[in-house]
Amino acid sequence: MEKIKLRPHHLLCQEFFVGHGYSDEFVRNLDSIIQELRTNNPIVEIIDTNDDVCKCCPNLINGKCKDIDKVKVYDQNVSKLADFNYTTYNYNDLRQAILDKIVKSSIDIKNICKDCCWINICEEIRKKMK
Repeated sequence: MEKIKLRPHHLLCQEFFVGHGYSDEFVRNLDSIIQELRTNNPIVEIIDTNDDVCKCCPNLINGKCKDIDKVKVYDQNVSKLADFNYTTYNYNDLRQAILDKIVKSSIDIKNICKDCCWINICEEIRKKMK
């Protein structure tokens, strides 16, 4: 992979990913992206449309996310808290911002993505990280 395109909230999701997902294809794709990010520190383009994670999501129907209203709120919340703009960054810088400003902070992640179906898993993992 060269440049990886990600929605802001997917940077938070990847911190709590433990192999659960919407489908086997989705899990394999996300795992591959995370490996690339953490191994090679690529350039990441923050975008507000379907990204490299979305392409294998079964909720992407005819090129449209069926949960787009929720997803946009998650993106806005993460962007605001981590101070991201829709531009390119070095992955390690993005990850450090996510860790410092969200994961390791006192912010209740339910305020970011309370209606996400994975929130309970994320909260459990976060407790173990502290």
